Amino acid sequence: MAYDDLRSLLRALEREGDLKRIKAEVDPYLEVGEIVDRVNKAGGPALLFENVKGSAMPLAMNVFGTDRRLLKALGLKSYGEISDRIGGLLKPELPHGFVGVREAFGKLGAMTHVPPKKVKDGPVQEVVLTGDDVDLDRLPALFTWPKDGGSFFNLGLTHTKDPRAASAISGCTASSATTSAPSACTGRSTRTAATTTRSPPAAASGCPSPSPSAARPP
Repeated sequence: MAYDDLRSLLRALEREGDLKRIKAEVDPYLEVGEIVDRVNKAGGPALLFENVKGSAMPLAMNVFGTDRRLLKALGLKSYGEISDRIGGLLKPELPHGFVGVREAFGKLGAMTHVPPKKVKDGPVQEVVLTGDDVDLDRLPALFTWPKDGGSFFNLGLTHTKDPRAASAISGCTASSATTSAPSACTGRSTRTAATTTRSPPAAASGCPSPSPSAARPP
């Protein structure tokens, strides 16, 4: 990534006039989705909703909605650079001369960004809630389409661990407040975190604890 965090990317987009701040109150139930859908289809800017109904947290949307912004975030001029960089890292050639050694050190430098890093007192830790203070209803989960099964937390980091092994996977996925998937159940009540099971009982058909705010009538 070309930026240390989301804040620095948003600041860069705002300086270039490619981010719009929305100060009016917006409803995460259908309204935000409607606004973002129209702006995205028109090739419009990234959006920062500063006043989301029911939440004190701002909401950044459409940040990667155009090729230009996505390439900017990745520090690329074209998508072809991705394959070129990977191909360069995989070349088994030994360095020759000063130029070859310099290029080899450049490749090693690029690899330092690959493994995850532990950051102490990072921006993500400015607000830490524990115990009974944990309440996922305080997050601006979006109900995007009229026939959706519930609200979704978009682009959240989901950490999935096998309960019978040490293996774990982390990925950015949209997590729904409730789901009936038989092999992976992500659900919550007002104050419970997501739970993932690998092999639920055969009789299980979904999550036993649907969210009370998963679906709200218009």
